[in-house]
Parts: sequence; C-alpha cells; structure tokens
Amino acid sequence: MSETPLSDVDEDVQSALAALETADGLVPGEAFPALQTDALRAVAVRSLAGHGRVLLVREHHGISGFTSGYDDTVGERLAAEGIGVLPPLDRAVLVLVLLRTVAALAWRTAGTTWLTRAVWTQWPAPSPRLRNCSPRRGGARRCGGSASAG
Repeated sequence: MSETPLSDVDEDVQSALAALETADGLVPGEAFPALQTDALRAVAVRSLAGHGRVLLVREHHGISGFTSGYDDTVGERLAAEGIGVLPPLDRAVLVLVLLRTVAALAWRTAGTTWLTRAVWTQWPAPSPRLRNCSPRRGGARRCGGSASAG
C-alpha cells in the first residue's frame, strides 16, 4: 500500500499557512502538525514559494516559532516599483519622529526632559562657527554670515 503524496491542499498545511499569513506574531511550531514534521513543512514551504513567500524560523523574547515573509527577490522588486516604500518626505518625517522619540527617552532616562534647555547647551558645539550663531526673528539663525533655519 503506497502513501498518498503530500500536497498543499492538505488540511493541516492549509491551516498552518492561514495562521502564518494572518498571525500578528510568531506561530508556535507545536500548534500545527504541518510545522512539526519535515515532510509537511516542506509542502508549506513549496506552497509559500509559489506565492513569492518564504517560511521564516524566528525567536523573539525566548519564544521560537514561525512566520512568513516576502522572498528577497520579490521584496526588491516591490521596492523598485515603489510598493510598500515611503516617499522621501514621509521617510524624513519618520526619521525625525524616531530620533526625537529615542532622544527624549534617553534624556528622560538620564533625568532630563524635553523642556530642560540645559540639554541643548551641555554639549560643546561641533565647530566655532556654530558657537557664534545668534537667533533671529522667525526661528532663523545667523551663523558666520549665512542664515539658516532652526
């Protein structure tokens, strides 16, 4: 008696794929038979590959499990087409928000707050030209003969 070949229509594989594609976090391997055995996991990998996806084994905060993601070549193609990529202005705003958030957290941890002006004056300016900057009306600064925003 021969065993029926494994296929991606197997109910265990379909359940595992549904969990991998919809979970907000890692999917524990023990939750789905298709992630526990090499043969069924290979079927899941083949099915994901047919859609430009890959099976990823990850560990986060001591919890190991699986997730799925785009194959590198698919990700590069999507990025080249501008899909899932922030426009330059949005990226710049995101960088500023992240920097301000991280800096605020670091300063708050050090016992300083955003409102403490000492934070901005504690460190020496990187060049004599910046030390000689004087504030102007409208938020501009005059530094060594040129005006700059700030």
